Parts: sequence; structure tokens; C-alpha cells
Amino acid sequence: ICKMINSCSDATEIVNDLVESLFNQSLQETNFRYTGARIVQFLNTSLKCCPHFSDFIKIFVERCLKEYDRREELKNGSLADQERLIGLAMLMAEIFLNVETDAADGTIQRLQFLPSILVDFVMTFLTTPSDLNVKCSCQLLKLSGGLIEDVVKNSVEECMKFEAIFTQLESLQSNPKLAVNTKSMIDSVIKLKECDWNRSSYSPNKKTVCLYPSEPNNFQAPEPVFYNQMGTPCTRTEAGFTEEDSEEAAYVLNEEEEAAYLAWQTEQEGLTDDQGISVINDTGYDSFQLGEVVDDEGMGDEMEAAYEEFLQKQSYLQGYLPQMSILPEQQIHSPVHPMFIH
Repeated sequence: ICKMINSCSDATEIVNDLVESLFNQSLQETNFRYTGARIVQFLNTSLKCCPHFSDFIKIFVERCLKEYDRREELKNGSLADQERLIGLAMLMAEIFLNVETDAADGTIQRLQFLPSILVDFVMTFLTTPSDLNVKCSCQLLKLSGGLIEDVVKNSVEECMKFEAIFTQLESLQSNPKLAVNTKSMIDSVIKLKECDWNRSSYSPNKKTVCLYPSEPNNFQAPEPVFYNQMGTPCTRTEAGFTEEDSEEAAYVLNEEEEAAYLAWQTEQEGLTDDQGISVINDTGYDSFQLGEVVDDEGMGDEMEAAYEEFLQKQSYLQGYLPQMSILPEQQIHSPVHPMFIH
């Protein structure tokens, strides 16, 4: 595509068509927003020398801002309009995270005006705190809240707006109209901010210490179950493994993996309520209700046939294991191979 564009004598129409295609695709398809932002960055980097593409990012952002100016209309419109506004907010968050431009001093930096716009998006959503709007706000803050805070803290006015968002989110935790999983998302993003967005285990500027400051940065899977050739459970040593093998196999998380692990731990705090465990949907869209597709009339013919086949396989295995006791002596004394049951 880049070669084709570079070979065109007049690429103005191509630029406009490409911007419109990328923009609409990113709004319509949730999984394309990150890709769309990366394509914008790639084209900006690869086509710097093409005169018609010298302002590509500017043209793309202007298209986003044109839709941004319609945010009140979209918020109060149909469900399709509301989902379009959500798509726009998440796309601009991805643009902020993934697109960098050359600054006047020669450095590379993100688009510094976007955090203010992203804050306005959240404030717009929270003026009508439905489950859909609140979930989108939480998702946007989880995605880019840390970097937004880094920028807005340099402006007293913008910083106050940012803090006001979390004050409002805290008040929404007692809103009886919001679903349980929506409130859990609110709780998780508030805790994420208190933990300095998991960028450090402890932030001296925060009133609250990160929930997991002393968690070691290594992770080891639970001890597996070992079996000998007779199918009988045995110890690690009997299976031919030593404790040193386990220690050497311990996996040490890198910084990104540790941050993701801590984020997961933080979210687990929001997974339980007085009733037990509730499922959290972080996509910003309505949860899929399993109860809608549960068939209480019993198994169908296909399911019964599959279950019967499963029982036959189990009977075969139970008849097979005792026969292993008559293996030749040289096979019985062969090295033991563990079977891991996860």
C-alpha cells in the first residue's frame, strides 16, 4: 500500500478515503481499534516523505474531532449512536497510546491534547450513568488512565476534572440502578488508580498502599500430580524428579508480566460479593447471560450419544490399567515418566 501511494501523482483522494475507511472500521469493530491506531502510526512513519501524507495524522485526528463534537447528540441518540460514541472514545484512547509524532524540539511524543478530550469523554458518559456508559468509562480509564494522569497533573484545572471523575465513580458504587458487575468494575479501576496503575508496588503520593506490595515477582505453578507406570499416584522423588528441578523451573515474571499479574490480582478483589463469585465483563458492553441459553428439558439425542461414548471410553480405560501389571520385568524397571494432571 505504501509503495502504491508513493507512486501516485495525486494521492489526496486516496488519503481521504483511507482516513474514512480506517475511522469507520475502528468505530464499528471493537477488535480493530488497536489495529487501526497502529496502522495510523505505521503510515505516519512510513510515508513521511510523501507530500500528500505529511499531514495524515492531522487529517485523521480532525476526523475524530468532528465526530467528538457530536458527542451529546450521539449520547442521547439511539443505541447504535451510543455504541458509536463508545467506539469513538475507545479509538481515541488507542490513538493516544499508540500514535507518536515529532515535537518541535525534535523529540517523539504522544498527542498531548488527547488526555483532556478523553477526560471529557468520561465526564460525558457519567452524566448519564447507565451500565453501558459506566462500563465504557471504566474500560477507558483502565486502558489509558495512568498516562492521562501523567499529563493532566500539569494543569490544575484538568487535574481537578480527573479527580472529580473518581469522586463520582465512588458515589456510583451505591447506585441501586447499576448491576453488580458494573459496580465491581468501578471498584477495580478505583483500586488500580490507588496502586498508581500498577506501575509500582507503592506510591508515596497516594493515601492508600497498593493492595499487593509484598507479592514476589515470581510465579510457580501448583505441584502437579505424578503417576507411575501402574497408574498409581507417586511422589516427585519416586517419579525421578528432585526438589532442585522444581526450583530451577520457577518462572520469573518480567516487568510487563508482573504488571499484568498485579492488575489481575487487583480485579479479583471485585469478583466476590456477599453471594459468592460474580462474573465481570470488562468489554464495556452488556454481559452475556448464560441463563438465556440453558435448556432445562434434559439432554438431547446428540448429547446423550456423546455421553454414552464417554462412558464407554471410561470403561475401556478402567479395564486397561490393571493389565499393565503383567508387563515384562525390563519394562517395569524402565525410567518412570510422570503424567501431569492439570
